[in-house]
Amino acid sequence: MKRLFLLIPAVLMLDGCALLQAVARRDKAGIVSEGKKVGQTVGEAVGDIKDASKELSPENEYYVGRAVSANLLAKYDFKYLEPAGPAGATADYVASVGYVLAAAAEGLRDGTMRAAPVGGWNFVVLDAEVINAFGAPGGFVFVTRGALLAAKNEEEIAAMLAHEIAHVMQGHGLGSIKTERFGKVAGKWFKKGAQALTPTQMDAMTESLDGSVADVSDTLIGNGYSRSSEGQADALGQRIAAAAGYDPRAMISLLGSIKGQQATSQGGMLATHPSNADRVKKLEANAKKLGAVKAEPIRTERYAKAVAPILQAPR
Repeated sequence: MKRLFLLIPAVLMLDGCALLQAVARRDKAGIVSEGKKVGQTVGEAVGDIKDASKELSPENEYYVGRAVSANLLAKYDFKYLEPAGPAGATADYVASVGYVLAAAAEGLRDGTMRAAPVGGWNFVVLDAEVINAFGAPGGFVFVTRGALLAAKNEEEIAAMLAHEIAHVMQGHGLGSIKTERFGKVAGKWFKKGAQALTPTQMDAMTESLDGSVADVSDTLIGNGYSRSSEGQADALGQRIAAAAGYDPRAMISLLGSIKGQQATSQGGMLATHPSNADRVKKLEANAKKLGAVKAEPIRTERYAKAVAPILQAPR
């Protein structure tokens, strides 16, 4: 699996938009320059990570999420739909649906969930045919072009995005960081600025950060979450969808839409988000409690208009 660890301390300092732009250009110098401009030290960025039993602050979660996002972009060869590009209408549409869902999700947040992303929510469409979606720490949600085309309507797009938002809110990605990652890193190092560390100390801390990012990336891209985490994201995702006015049954139909187009053995969403009879039964029970929501015809029209650019886009 192709990895992107371009000076992790600098990557963690990037502005969200600058990250996508600099990574897409493979511009290491731009990453470093942008990082210096922000002026965030490694010690400030990741201080709380060193103790595996201590909750990451929202700021630290955001920085880890940006590094994970760089890995996701690298996995998909840095290809994503830009708002200013030929398929900009598709990118804007997905972001608009995502923002509605994220706003509705705030009303459901409780003390067991992660704090709201300090950098807001970011929704990105990866230009890839494989059917998949990812929710990275810090409010970064990715969905592939293939997943958009596999969905039959806006209800199913909303179900997909709500599910990933739920993963982020419940901290499932962060839960994949192995507890031993920071065993060789002294806590006092995190109180110092990057310039105050010796080369050996800097190497040890960077290695720990690299490993943490790799843990989350491997879970999102390859291993997938446990059935327990998937069940939690299903339940909260349905609540989010319903709160935003979407049909909570759409996740069930989405799984059916995907299953008809992609075998689990081929990787993609059914490999990392497995479907099974018990899961569907739980989805059906959750939907019954939440009540049916009639899909507005305008949503299907919006969906058809929004995906038109990627139907016509050259491969």
